[in-house]
Amino acid sequence: MKFISILGPPGSGKGTLCKKIQQDYNCKYLSAGDLLRKTNNPEILRIVNSGNLVPSETIVELIKNRLDENIYEFVLLDGFPRSIDNLEHFENCIGSIDVFINLFAREDAICERLLKRKDDRNDDVLDIIKNRIRVYQEQTERVLENINNIVHIDANGDEEKVYIEFKKIMQ
Repeated sequence: MKFISILGPPGSGKGTLCKKIQQDYNCKYLSAGDLLRKTNNPEILRIVNSGNLVPSETIVELIKNRLDENIYEFVLLDGFPRSIDNLEHFENCIGSIDVFINLFAREDAICERLLKRKDDRNDDVLDIIKNRIRVYQEQTERVLENINNIVHIDANGDEEKVYIEFKKIMQ
């Protein structure tokens, strides 16, 4: 099974890009954030709503449970792995990630996008947004520094331009 990881700070457009990809490609779409927010576990929800990371065992098990036997061109991992431990746990339990795509955006643009988002998420308030960005910088950027199969896409602009860049990668 081929895995493609879409990474980037909160508000960089990972979910938006993944929804476009899902429309045009035969892929399985798994959003780490959505999987966590849909649990009924109060401890997981408390961690997520504070902007921190859940234990790797928890998120990898949620992903593993959502994989099925259907034939897909690839599995699209939205916002995963978020830490070196996530990556190592995934590789040990499921397999390797074939391509990492990193969306980068300015912090002011990220904050503006998230504060305007209409999803009624508990973690889209300025203090928690700032914490989520800090956690991303401390944890996820370390993942980016330790992998070779990564492509960076500028996500500061129009979402259609980001999608065009993704399609170039897939050729």
